[in-house]
Amino acid sequence: MENFLEEILLNKDYILFDGAMGTYLYSRGVPIGSSTMEINLSNPSLIRKIHEEYINAGVDIIKTNTWSANYSKLSQYNLENKVYEINFRAAEIANEASKGRVLIAASIGPLSKTVEPLGGMKRNIAYQIFREQLIPLLDAGVDLILLETFQNLDELLLALKVAKEMSNIPVIPQMTFPNGFSTIYGYSVMDFAKTLENEEVFAIGVNCGLGPWHLLKSIEILRSYTSHHISAQPNAGVPKFLGDTLYYPTDPLHFSEYGIHYYRLGVRILGGCCGTTQKHIAELYSKLSMKRPKEMVIPKLKPEVEMKEWTPTLLQSSLKKFFTILVEVDPPRRLSLSKIFRALMKLRAAGVDAINIGDNPLAKPRINSIVFAHLVMENLGLETVAHFRCRDKNLLAIISDLKSAHILGVRNIVVLTGDPISIGEYPHVTPVMDIGATGVIKLMSMMNRGQMPDGSLLGESTSFYIGSVVNPNAKNLMKEIRLLKKKVKFGARYVLTQPIFQTEKLKRFIKKADLNIHYITGIILLKNEKHAIFLNDEVPGIEIPDEIITKLEEGYSGMEIAKEVLSKLLGIAQGAYIIPPARNISLAGELVEYVKSITKRL
Repeated sequence: MENFLEEILLNKDYILFDGAMGTYLYSRGVPIGSSTMEINLSNPSLIRKIHEEYINAGVDIIKTNTWSANYSKLSQYNLENKVYEINFRAAEIANEASKGRVLIAASIGPLSKTVEPLGGMKRNIAYQIFREQLIPLLDAGVDLILLETFQNLDELLLALKVAKEMSNIPVIPQMTFPNGFSTIYGYSVMDFAKTLENEEVFAIGVNCGLGPWHLLKSIEILRSYTSHHISAQPNAGVPKFLGDTLYYPTDPLHFSEYGIHYYRLGVRILGGCCGTTQKHIAELYSKLSMKRPKEMVIPKLKPEVEMKEWTPTLLQSSLKKFFTILVEVDPPRRLSLSKIFRALMKLRAAGVDAINIGDNPLAKPRINSIVFAHLVMENLGLETVAHFRCRDKNLLAIISDLKSAHILGVRNIVVLTGDPISIGEYPHVTPVMDIGATGVIKLMSMMNRGQMPDGSLLGESTSFYIGSVVNPNAKNLMKEIRLLKKKVKFGARYVLTQPIFQTEKLKRFIKKADLNIHYITGIILLKNEKHAIFLNDEVPGIEIPDEIITKLEEGYSGMEIAKEVLSKLLGIAQGAYIIPPARNISLAGELVEYVKSITKRL
């Protein structure tokens, strides 16, 4: 089943859940404060009708009306003896509405009492309550399990444990963060992501909250700390009363616009929570299916475009001939270049093949990567690879920067999303991203043909040698490979990997991806065990194995570890980029010379 969910993503690039059930029932006349779970028994046709409305709106998955159908919450309505009957009937109604057209997700919510150690509910009792609810849902044949609206991370992990023990169907755990950053119990979005990173789940996500804008803040953080698919199901704003009528202020158009924003940030599982209706989901479906932001129509090439025969870049030629060595350098934050140029001159003397230039890493503003790349080429005669982050740039700025790169002769460009602004020095800056990394790669390929997305002509073709990034350490390799294949399809010809310490992982990834591209592997020059622990715990995307930290504790130097990894990379990758300690770029010179010696290029 999990492979089937991956197939949905491969074919249409998103999975759409339905919206609310409880608040929808209130709008249909069910008294506020009554048990919406009991409606499964007393008025199943109403539940069925709402399911059918969502199915007609274009969803892929509907949720059972069981979010609070556990012993703990049903006992508040004297329905604790009907746990099996209510849950089984709910799944049965969903299947009747589905008729095989959509998947059925078992909706499981938190208990009415807080689970220890934060509350008085004993873990063994909570375990039995979750188990009791899941039995009838699994008996009725649900396709996946959705754990939603949890705020106590310990309780969520307990529910996940039960779900995984009882079945092999996919599980999607979701938490809610009322302020966008943390729960009422103090668990942060980062806590959630890091704790779930090694769990075997199909996706992790956020739902409910105070509306789409607050969920956006959670997503910004979540995507920086997880390799899982991400699910986002916001409610329709903070509920209000108009007289005796409860309503949610976020209209379908506003809701769907945020859904597209989530999509642009990499969220591929979308839906709605409290206050959303068939209209909200239908509007989101329309935007996802008809106006998907990843689509970019390539007009036919007109004869008046001058197609120049560009010579390959030095990097392009080097990767085809021998193991290529780069050093990663961040442009300076201050306005003086003299110190960094002196360090780069030492790397030039050591024989470095190219300088790999970051673009505002960790969301800290620096000199523009393209401008800095041009200055390095002009003043030092070194080949450069400029990172190009699409986060926080609209399409106009992206096109302008790429035109400037061509004019300045910066041809090797690596496209990446970039670190979230929430971890940088200006966390409250409004995020902007019209198109993602894949879209920018597609745009650059169009410019290499002399054309623009609107059909206008550039007058001549650009000559970008397009690269991207990939993480062979990702927990969800299928997702990572799927994204990489799209990038290659649209024009990427080489990739920079996340830092590698276990070369066998890279070897397996390359074999599984089976793509005709060049791999340039990240190599971190560690200072000591504290440096390693900091990078592992605090920097998104970097994973340092325990055995490496143990080696550092035993007295191995970062230089020795880097040389060992580099020697194993020969024959696996086509190159490596060295990441030296901050403010000590020249240390990388020894590694450059080492690579030259073992590849007989001195």
